[in-house]
Amino acid sequence: MEVHNITYVTPAMYENALATAGMKNASVVVAGPSPISGTAALVGAMKAYSQMHGTPISPELIDSATDELVKTGELAESLGDSEEAAEIIAALKQVVAENDLKTDEDINNAIDEVAGKLEISLSEEDRQLILDLMEKLSALDLDADNLAEQARGIYSELQQRGFSLSDYGITKEEAQGLLARLIQFLKELLASLGNR
Repeated sequence: MEVHNITYVTPAMYENALATAGMKNASVVVAGPSPISGTAALVGAMKAYSQMHGTPISPELIDSATDELVKTGELAESLGDSEEAAEIIAALKQVVAENDLKTDEDINNAIDEVAGKLEISLSEEDRQLILDLMEKLSALDLDADNLAEQARGIYSELQQRGFSLSDYGITKEEAQGLLARLIQFLKELLASLGNR
């Protein structure tokens, strides 16, 4: 995922939404002639992918992916951190998909657990925004394996864009450990929610 002159949507936000639409193994470049928000590019990327693969993306998936992008942007503004917003949405999508969570109570429990593990403080408005989005996504048949791969992709994307955990005093070995711990955390979280 590569962006140029995009001011609102981050690569991780695009990746989350495109994974919701079922896109995988795609290289996407979003560019504007001058600084633009980039929200409309999502639909273009999905339509191009659909034409290239000869498989239409349902209007329901397009609507859900677009809604996810917008709500993740709103959450990013509230949190003041686009990457935190993308991380919590990606993790929650996987939890909801793997555990087939449908009720408000189950989804709220997942929000609490994931936010706590990621050390993200959510307002009541943030929680409601996430709950509404997860309820909408829970009605879809999301591919849990594709979502797990997406979480790995977000970390790789950050590295390719020059983000280095060593800038924060974290070695490469520790960074690999962090990714392994994130994957382990997701597995444990899914197992604990599955036992409820």
